Amino acid sequence: MQVQQDGLWALTVSTTPTTTAVYVCLAGAIDAVTGPPLQDVVEQVRDAAPGAVLIDLARVTFASSALVNFIARIRIAVAPEAVVAVCRPTSMTRLLLTLTGMGSIPILNTAESPLDADRHSPAAGGQS
Repeated sequence: MQVQQDGLWALTVSTTPTTTAVYVCLAGAIDAVTGPPLQDVVEQVRDAAPGAVLIDLARVTFASSALVNFIARIRIAVAPEAVVAVCRPTSMTRLLLTLTGMGSIPILNTAESPLDADRHSPAAGGQS
């Protein structure tokens, strides 16, 4: 498992013999200012060539169209057969996805962070 992070995001890449999965945990405000760091995340996801990408939105405090743009760029960056889903969206991020036509993206509603990635989240201090 490989973990990278900064104050805005944490990226976990898990590899098994049959697939690679990427878990992206976003935190704080996702707006125009966060565009360049998030482009770096898109490139890292693309380079990992995952079969699945899970984007955790539980710690997003504000989201503009930059979030929708980020999710769309992730979808474009991975293979067509790869699964891209969001998990733990707040009511605000869920509404944003619905209003922008992204409501068809799979949404996982879990109380716990998938992959036990909370310990890698920016808000949790990023222990590894």
